Amino acid sequence: MDKEMRAMMNLASIAQVGDAVYAARVRTHLLHLSPYSKPKALHQKYAMCESARFQAKCLVYLIDIAFFNEDELDIINRAKNKSTQTKAKNASKEEYRFATALEAIIGYYKLEQNDDRLNEIFEIIYEKCGE
Repeated sequence: MDKEMRAMMNLASIAQVGDAVYAARVRTHLLHLSPYSKPKALHQKYAMCESARFQAKCLVYLIDIAFFNEDELDIINRAKNKSTQTKAKNASKEEYRFATALEAIIGYYKLEQNDDRLNEIFEIIYEKCGE
């Protein structure tokens, strides 16, 4: 996708796709790690890994290790700076924006059918979930 096309994307909609992909992949991964866990224990782990605070920390880490290229950073920065009326229950406004930006880049990878990049980002997220 070229820069002009990316500029026209509705990042809120793309973040919704990313949110669904994130939830499905993280839940599947955690279930594979602990297939015999009680539902309550799995839910607690899901809740931690799917929180805006955790997602924000993952995005900051990915930025710190220079995971993203210039085009991806453009999408992240646009999503992060997009104003929103929604507020997370247990996260600051900044954490919520960073979490939305992570979901936007995941949604972008999914819509671009960039499975290699999706797998790379989730390998790092899975490592962070285990900490």
